Amino acid sequence: MVENRPFVTFLSHLVVILGILIIAFPVWMTFVASTHDQATMLRSPVPLLPGPYLIDNYRQILFEGFGRGFSDNPTWLTLINSLIMALGVAVGKIVISIISAFAIVYFRFPLRMTFFWAIFVTLMLPVEVRIVPTYGVVARLGMLDSYSGLIVPVIASATATFLFRHFFLS
Repeated sequence: MVENRPFVTFLSHLVVILGILIIAFPVWMTFVASTHDQATMLRSPVPLLPGPYLIDNYRQILFEGFGRGFSDNPTWLTLINSLIMALGVAVGKIVISIISAFAIVYFRFPLRMTFFWAIFVTLMLPVEVRIVPTYGVVARLGMLDSYSGLIVPVIASATATFLFRHFFLS
């Protein structure tokens, strides 16, 4: 049964609203800082409302970069690189995992369960253990500084194979 206690309801709503404000305030201040120049943000009191440089600051970051050291790259280029890598990894993981899980579930061949457990045991290897050997393989195959060098080593997924296997078994 739901109890009707207005004070407890008010108090719980107040706690939730205060929590949201505490969590959202740093995000708001980051946005406000991105719309002002550096001198304004370093002066006291710090403004709480957006400033006049919103369009200029975002245009410079998106199309020109910071202009210092390694930050010369425009942000749009970084976003495109991230999109290509994320789509390549996602599609590659799904394709490889669905094919391997389908083969393990529906085809009868010797050592079928051994192959499944060999895939499953790789879940116990942390990423830190695989970084140096993976780099060595990618370097020997001549895939450094390429999308394929970033995507191919991470598309094999024991977790996705395990989940697809259980889906096919059901």
